[in-house]
Order: sequence, then C-alpha cells, then structure tokens
Amino acid sequence: MNLKFIAGLVIGAAIVHFFSTEEGKALIRRFKKDVSKIEDDLAEIKDNLLDKGRSLIQDADEEKDETVIVVVEGM
Repeated sequence: MNLKFIAGLVIGAAIVHFFSTEEGKALIRRFKKDVSKIEDDLAEIKDNLLDKGRSLIQDADEEKDETVIVVVEGM
C-alpha cells in the first residue's frame, strides 16, 4: 500500500477518535454554537444592508420628484 494512503488512514482514525471523546464532543458543540451566532450576525447585517438600500432608493426617488428645472432664455 501507498505510504500516503496509510498515513491518511491513521490521521483519519485519530480525528474520528478525538471527536468521539468528551473533549471532541465539546469542540463540536462549541463549533455549532459559533456557526449559529455567525449565521445570526450575517442575517442581521443582510437585513441592515437591505434597509439601507431601500432607504437610499427612496431618498433618490424623493429627490427626483423635487427636482426643479429652470430655463433661462436670452443668454
């Protein structure tokens, strides 16, 4: 067998063993908690960006409606 394949098997087995211990399970719980917080933060950022974009579009529409064109003749 290839040495790289055997090394991969050993490393994989070590990782599986680690995640089956209490420390590994705690790490997985912590990871899930952190990922959940990141998802919540990203959802809040997305909502804020959408609100800001809508506000900018509304402001631009209001400014467009308030635009006054002045024509000066004779110059």
